Amino acid sequence: MPIYGVIMRQGVTVDDLGNNTLITGYGNLNDTIQSCSAVMFFNTATRAAGLFHYPSGDLNRRRLRTTLSAMMERVQPNEAYIGYGVVGFIERPGLPADDKHTQLRTFILGLLPRDGGRLRRFPATSRVASISQMGGGAIIGSQEPPNITDLRYHAAANYNFGRIYWANE
Repeated sequence: MPIYGVIMRQGVTVDDLGNNTLITGYGNLNDTIQSCSAVMFFNTATRAAGLFHYPSGDLNRRRLRTTLSAMMERVQPNEAYIGYGVVGFIERPGLPADDKHTQLRTFILGLLPRDGGRLRRFPATSRVASISQMGGGAIIGSQEPPNITDLRYHAAANYNFGRIYWANE
């Protein structure tokens, strides 16, 4: 069961999640979900999936819209998940630490199909978020498993397991 990990401003999509897991927030403290968010996509028909480690802040000042749109186009999700960070300069228990989180939520909702698309949000209290699948459904996790294939040093390109994306500022 391959586990593919991404870091902030990096994403990965796979055409069929199968027995794979996509994860972010693993490793050292700088890579965890704190005020940032994990954005996950899943298509229940094709089992295509994607995960992007979204940095906190203004969606309009970054090349993030293009990256998220490209990932959504590739996956064609009918389900999306946002694991939002709860650790910031000002902690608000249970609420996103990023005061611009509503922009991300609104943008993702706008990309989902109007008929049958669903967005779920949850606090990433463990600072790790993952997506895998079982029986055709998405499984959202928060455990840091062993043997993660770290994609941080991979360039944006197609690979035998899927497509990697980078959204550098």
